[in-house]
Amino acid sequence: MKRILNTILLLAGCTLTSQAQSLKVYKIDYLSIAEGQTLDKNSSNFNLRAWVNDSFNKVVTNDEDNGAQILNKTNNKSFLLFAPSEEYHILEEENNDAYNSENENLPFELSNETKNIAGYPCKLAIVKIDPELDDENNMIKIWYTDKIPVLYWGQFSFLKNIPGAALEVMIGKNGFKAVDVNQENVPTNFFEIPETYTEFEMETEDEEAEDSAIVADTQIDEDRFLYYDESETFLGLKDESDRQITKAEYGYFDYFKGGITTVIDAEGNFGSMDKNGNIKIPFKYDFLSYDEINQQYIYGIGEKYGILSATDQPIINAEYDMVSHMNKGYVSVNKDEKYGIVDKNGKLIIPITYPLIMEFNDEVFVTTDEDHYNLYNIKTNNPVSDDYDLIALSETDPVHLVQKGDYYGFIDNFGKVVIPIQFTAATNFDDGHASVETKDGEMIFINIKGEKVDIE
Repeated sequence: MKRILNTILLLAGCTLTSQAQSLKVYKIDYLSIAEGQTLDKNSSNFNLRAWVNDSFNKVVTNDEDNGAQILNKTNNKSFLLFAPSEEYHILEEENNDAYNSENENLPFELSNETKNIAGYPCKLAIVKIDPELDDENNMIKIWYTDKIPVLYWGQFSFLKNIPGAALEVMIGKNGFKAVDVNQENVPTNFFEIPETYTEFEMETEDEEAEDSAIVADTQIDEDRFLYYDESETFLGLKDESDRQITKAEYGYFDYFKGGITTVIDAEGNFGSMDKNGNIKIPFKYDFLSYDEINQQYIYGIGEKYGILSATDQPIINAEYDMVSHMNKGYVSVNKDEKYGIVDKNGKLIIPITYPLIMEFNDEVFVTTDEDHYNLYNIKTNNPVSDDYDLIALSETDPVHLVQKGDYYGFIDNFGKVVIPIQFTAATNFDDGHASVETKDGEMIFINIKGEKVDIE
């Protein structure tokens, strides 16, 4: 039980590119939370990200040093990829064991309870770690959706038997929950070992460490680390010289962002502190997620969410079921399974009527009904594009990637096709350039006029 709990805790410490000849997958971003909380929809702050379809799972944390775990569900083979060192490790290949089998057959019960998570209807399953005990901390509560294929890995092998993808996993008040679920296309080699990677062997204790808890000396900033109390129950903050900055009296520390970390105290309340241990936001909220760009927080009170200033003043009141971080003065909000947009003053400018708002900036926003994507003008709330199989906004240029069937092209903020839909693969524009693959297989760079350019 402790290893599973610690692995859940580890997840807390832990632009769309599309190509033809691709696989359709679900991408799920998770964040760690206190029990019963909805999460930040801003995918840049994920603690755990997973891609899943009927044949494959791929799971990463927000620390690339931890590697990515990939599972081929058709042959039960699994491996780890470490991008920084370009290495891979086959997981227990000699036993054909792609997951931790000791957890695989934990008994579970299905409940009639339902709720919606990230736009998907979910049902409750309860796993008892010890069937003889009824204590809440002996139970894993799993909210799953049968609309997405089963997702499981490592210490979470028990999810294999759940009839759908888990969007929330909780033990007591610790766990993780989906903040964003999207469908996207990935290259066919997305679930393969790159040819340039070399194999290395891990000792048994290294494998256990890979799956285990937030341990002492976990680094959460360049010169800040965590340490346990003697009972290995609570965490404190220390520097690189092992000087204790705070007492070990907290349940969770996030990675520092812009000198700020969100923290959960022993009672499960969220607050924040700086690198010197000074409390910046008191421990009184049910959820906090820091945005270092705008120096704001998503905050939660009960089941409702809003935007909070760095001085603990509400910018947008906590009255929504979900909110995004602010982007160019706008915030995507969710209420009763519908989405809309409010401005920085909290004024509703796009009615909460859309099934899902995927992306937005200060000019346009993208909606989807899972089958089609559409582009809307954010000032008028009028559609400006035809239906597409994919629309992905550029963060730097007023030209956006679209997909129609097997081909890709680009439209502007008015929905006009400015670069023909003729490429078999393409990336979005970044600072005036995009890479595309022509029908004859040539990979080139283009500018926003569609002209071929050389990039040094």
